[in-house]
Amino acid sequence: MAFAGRDSVKACSEAAYAARSVSGVGVCRYPSVGLVRRCGAAFLAVVLLAAALVSASLVVLPADRAGAQTAQTFVANTGQADGGASLLSNDLGQAFTTGSNPGGYSLRSVGVEFSTIDSALNPSHLTVGIYTESSGFPGSSLGTLTNPANFPASTSDQTLTFTSTGIDLDASTTYFLVVDTSSDNASSSIRNTASDSEDSGALAGWSIGNRDVSRAWNSTGAYSNGLSALKISLGGVSKSLLVSNSGQANGGTGNFVQHDHAQAFTTGANAAGYTLTGVDYSFPQINDGSLAGKLTAEIRSDNSGQPGTTVATLTKPGTISAGTNSFTHSGVALAANTT
Repeated sequence: MAFAGRDSVKACSEAAYAARSVSGVGVCRYPSVGLVRRCGAAFLAVVLLAAALVSASLVVLPADRAGAQTAQTFVANTGQADGGASLLSNDLGQAFTTGSNPGGYSLRSVGVEFSTIDSALNPSHLTVGIYTESSGFPGSSLGTLTNPANFPASTSDQTLTFTSTGIDLDASTTYFLVVDTSSDNASSSIRNTASDSEDSGALAGWSIGNRDVSRAWNSTGAYSNGLSALKISLGGVSKSLLVSNSGQANGGTGNFVQHDHAQAFTTGANAAGYTLTGVDYSFPQINDGSLAGKLTAEIRSDNSGQPGTTVATLTKPGTISAGTNSFTHSGVALAANTT
């Protein structure tokens, strides 16, 4: 189990198990800790609503720090030498790689340097989003940023900022920034750089790929590699890992599908409390393609050592696949020194 946030959090040393039966068969892989033991006053409850064959180890990740956070620039290359421009008659993508912060990152803003903005271009023509990387090209969308209110017409370089309340990024992972255009905007373009370097001040481990990718604006097919990188900046907040037991040895198996399961956890002493923004589960095996519809992940209060009332319900992924799957929330407030 792992959490992220501002100050240290004391993890319970035992797994809590809520034995409410539902139909189905399966197993749950537990860390090497005891079962059916009280940890305190708050629980992560996992409810399986139908049958599936699953082997799972519980991981809880990451939370933003409670209180105000200072946005920071992750990486940029806007200070590098110009090197031509990419026309917005194409969808454009730019790879970037995150740093090694264990809690990952929350992307809040993207700066894109335009070399020309024609008066006919308006915000409705462009969609700017973050995508996974698949074989060196954009894969699946992780989220869309909000466009600025206006695109000022200009033949001079200008940087426009696209914002988000937070797109979660894993550590040491390559993603793509994609600028998708809904029409042929060949009179507008995004500036490229002739340099393969990043600006000084980037967070450790962050980098921008050395070339962009593109495809025709009306294509849904494959992208092609360009010759140089788009000029961009990426910013947001780093997430801090609060606590984890996901690296511990497994301690046998339990019936996962036929019972609801809960894991207690205890927060630390930070006076401002904590904000939980996600829970990750690692599923080594999935034999049911519709598993996502059969799971509910909740934060619950404690009721004499058992899960009590629901504090929050986490948003589950659209599909569950073997490996790590993230259940997210806009922010669950957790008090200090509370289990």
